[in-house]
Formats: sequence, structure tokens, C-alpha cells
Amino acid sequence: MTFHPLRAAGICLLFCALQYLPARDNSAAGRESARSLTPLWRQAMDGTMIGPPLIEAGLITVVSDGGTLRSYSTLGNHLWTFSAYGRLSPYLGRSPDGTTYICRNTGILIAINRAGRELWRRKLEEPLAAPVISGWDGRVFLFTAKHIYCFNAAGYPLWTKSLESPIGFGPVMDSGGGFTMLLENGTVLEGNAFGKIAVRELPPESIFGEEDESSPPRRAGGSGRRRQRESPARKPLPALKMALPLEGRALLLLYSEGSAVLLPGSWDAASGAVRAEILSNIGGTPAAGISRGNRAAVMLAGGRLVFIGGESDRGRGPDILWSAETHAGNAGSAEAKLVYHEQGIYVLSKTGITGFSESGERILSFNLRNIAALPALDEDETLYAGGNDWILYAFRPEEKRRPAQRSAGARTRKSYGTADPRLPSLEQYPYVFDEADIGQDLKEINRRARAGATGEQERLTTAYLMEIATNLRRNTLPREPGSAPLALYYRVEALRLLGHIGSRETIPFLAQICSADPEPAVRAAAASAIGRIGVDPEGTALRAFTGLIYPPGRSQDDQTLLAVASAIGALCRFSGPPLSDTGARLLVALQSDQRSLAVQRRARQELSAMQ
Repeated sequence: MTFHPLRAAGICLLFCALQYLPARDNSAAGRESARSLTPLWRQAMDGTMIGPPLIEAGLITVVSDGGTLRSYSTLGNHLWTFSAYGRLSPYLGRSPDGTTYICRNTGILIAINRAGRELWRRKLEEPLAAPVISGWDGRVFLFTAKHIYCFNAAGYPLWTKSLESPIGFGPVMDSGGGFTMLLENGTVLEGNAFGKIAVRELPPESIFGEEDESSPPRRAGGSGRRRQRESPARKPLPALKMALPLEGRALLLLYSEGSAVLLPGSWDAASGAVRAEILSNIGGTPAAGISRGNRAAVMLAGGRLVFIGGESDRGRGPDILWSAETHAGNAGSAEAKLVYHEQGIYVLSKTGITGFSESGERILSFNLRNIAALPALDEDETLYAGGNDWILYAFRPEEKRRPAQRSAGARTRKSYGTADPRLPSLEQYPYVFDEADIGQDLKEINRRARAGATGEQERLTTAYLMEIATNLRRNTLPREPGSAPLALYYRVEALRLLGHIGSRETIPFLAQICSADPEPAVRAAAASAIGRIGVDPEGTALRAFTGLIYPPGRSQDDQTLLAVASAIGALCRFSGPPLSDTGARLLVALQSDQRSLAVQRRARQELSAMQ
């Protein structure tokens, strides 16, 4: 038989390709899912993926072992590549506006916009030890082995807290926009957006029983002596493995031997008014868990999925609704993760995926082979997995189920309340009525902001700054005859500090001042604050800027327009497209002959910096 080199090479290539395709499951469920499993697309990477793909804001981003970050569209188009010039942590994060956060193993945190451009970098004391959590207003929570950090979207630190023990489970974002986490020492911490960290009081050990009544009593022997009955043997106390947040600050506590305890949000060990409730034993050691509303899914170490929620048969609270076997087998928490959204509950591992509806119906199941890291699943049931062959694969079932009906408030933007200038607690602020001390007070706010120590005073501080910026107290309270409005310097400084603290919840407030305040210096300060914050997800600021650039509200004030041009450039560089398209048109309009030379020059500079 004649040897054909090209034919032999083709056979080798076919064999190599086949070994990376998903493995076929010969079971009935497996045969059905194998027919529907179709690769949508594949893209070459420049290394082995070291963490699960990140899916957010229409982007799929992967990090490789060579220190490279690559981003793709959901259609498989390569969008950009970013090199960190150093080994990266597998923990990625992305805010809803599209900013990606990565961390080098040396502790260098880097923020990258949705176009692949570096925005800022900060030095942490240690590398990340858990995934990044994005808050509701653009802030991010970062977790290392020894610290918790909170930065706003522009990279200014808001607060830092120390950890007395490494993280054991979590952190998990809770219903209040904060986080819940379990430390290795068994302590459950709850943190809010402003750095208030509370140690959650847990049920007493007696809830599991002081003694093991099934153990026979031990006797002390001795010839010719009366045998004495000893105390029964004590049960070994189970170790707390997970703390899943539910609505209303309730916690679902899961222990090593399968005990499940519901801890109400109002539980107080001292008063004993509301007691912790022991639920049905989940039947094994929890390996992975996730919660949503008042329901939770837990995967056991043996691969079985347990779904908890609703009212128990005893009518006392949530309990096990159903359980089912998955593909995961003996996967541990580091080798499997759960996804829970409107479509259902999914178990993902490097060997495949199993999905269930909330009623327990199996809706998706197939196996994978030669996958380098945990895959990721979006809400369209598209699975993204990186192979050991340096290829990123996208898979989706051919026959799509009808999308689940989203709740009316699913897309409602939630708020931390940092945009309310009339907080009742503002009355507690010491200098709110004393203009002579406002300057000193602003210096103290500036000191705390620069030190990254705004922390628990953030809501009160922003409310106070908004009062000063708009003269609200001065305009609504009776003035003494001949009294002057609040000094212009104070108003400008208050707006500058609002930009430094940097919550995007204040963007509508700043946009209104920029559009309507009669003082050019105040309008310019408001525009500069918007540029410093850097995000405008609703387009509120750009609409205000449009009104200042085009008739009928076109401004002729150079101080305002110079600040507006700089703010437009900052917003566009931060967010990238599609915001940059609108911003570019506004900057082109500012270059018209009807504008001063200074405004035209600033607009050209900002356009050039966007390229």
C-alpha cells in the first residue's frame, strides 16, 4: 500500500480535533442532548485559560496563563487583546458598564474599558483571593487573603477593612447590594456598600444536640469496685461550610454533615424572640451553593443537586423541594460551580453541564472533554469553554426553549441612596447651619476622601455636599436681612469632592446643575465632576451636554464649554463604544467656527485622545 504523507497528516489532524469535542453520553438523556449540542463558533487563544470566562455587558472575556486578556463578542468576533505583562489571577470582574477588572499576582489591580483600553491601576497588598463583586453604582468590592477593598469606578478608594482569617466560602452579593462571606475560622461576615462589616451571630452549638444518645454509656471498671455510669459521649460538632444570603438578611447555613439551618434576619440570640430553624438534612457535604431570592441550590460532594425553597411540609419555612443527580460526580467546590437565573439552575464543571428548571425538570445535559478551566453560561444558555488546545468554544442547544418571563423589576436599577440631598440624618451634621465652619468641614471631607476613608459616612457626606453645591439650605430657610448666598468657592469645592467620591447615582444631580445653574463656575465644576466619575450608563450627562452645545439652550460661556469638552472626552475614554460615538459627534460640533479658539482646541485634543 502506497504511503501518502498528506493523507496521513489529515488523519492526524482529524484525530486531534475529535479528541477535543464534547464526549457523547450513551444514556437516553445524553443521546438527546448530544444531538442538540452544536458548536456555534471557536476562536484561538494565545495560551491555556486559567479561569472561567467572564460574561457581562455582551462581552466574553478570558484570561490565559501568559498574562493576556482577550475579549470576544457573543457572535465569536475577537474584539481586543490586553497584555498585563505579568502573571494574572484567575479572578475577573466586570461592572455593568463594561469595565473589566484583573489583578496581577503581584497585587496590581488593573481596570480596562470595554474597548480594551487601560483606565487605571492600583497596588493592593496581596493578589485577589476571590472574584470581584460589582456594586449597584459602579463601585467594586475586592477580596484578598487579608483585606477587603472598595473602589469607585474611577479608581478612588472608598474604604479598606482587614480580615482576621482567609475566606472559606464566598463572598456572595446579598439583596442589599453588600456581601456575605464565611471565613475559614467559622466566622460569617456581612458587609454593606459603605464598609460596615458585621459579624453575624450564629446559632448555639446546642442546636445540634449536646450528647449522642445513641452511644452506650461508658463504665469505669475495677475488680471489687462498684461500676460508675459516666456521661454520654459528646457529638462532634459539624463544621460550617457555607452561608448563603436570602431575602431580608436571612441566612441559610450549611454544615459538613448535611445539616441545614435557616437563620432569620431578625434572629437575636440574646432575646430568643425568633429562633433558628433546623431544616431537613441535605444528605451530604455541600461542595457548591448559590441562592436567589428565598431559594437556594446546593451541590453535594457526590455530585447530587439539592434545591431548597418554599414552605416545608411542616409549614415552618423553606425546605428541600427536590434533588437530582448531575454529571459532576465527585467534583469538589473548586471543580464545579452553580449558575442560577431565570432559565433555571445549572451545574458546570470541566466535564460538562447539567441544567434543571426550578420545578426539578432536567432541561440540559451534556459532557465535555479536555477543558482547561470551568466553563461559563449566559442567560441565553450558551456555554463558553476553553480547551487544552488553546481554543475557546461556544455551544448552544439547537432547539431553544421559550425564554423565562422576567419579573417586572428584574432590570430596575437599584440604589444605595447616595443621591438624596435631604437625608433626615443630615440634621446631625455639625456644621450644616454654620457657614463659618463649612471651609474646615470641606477640608476634613477632602482628607478622608484622599485617604480612602469615606466609608460609613458616605451617604451623609454626599448629602451634605449636595446641600452645599445647590444652596438648598440657604435658599429654603429664612435669611437674615443683608445675608449673602453661600460663597461660590464652597459650592465649587463641594462639586469637586462629589466627583472624587464618585457614585454614578449622583450623575442626574450633577447633570441638572450643569444645565440650569446660573453660575458658570458651578456649571463647569459639575461637568468636571461628571468627567471624574467617568460613567454615564443612562446617557443622562451626554443629554445635558447636548443641550448646552446645540440650540435652543446653546451656551456661549467658554468656562462651561471647556469643562464640558473635557468631561465628554473622559466619559468616552472610560466607557468606549457606543458612548464614544455620541461623544465624538458632540466634540466635532464644538469645533465649529461659532466657538472660541480655546473651545475648538480643547475639543480637538479630546478627540485626538480618544483614538
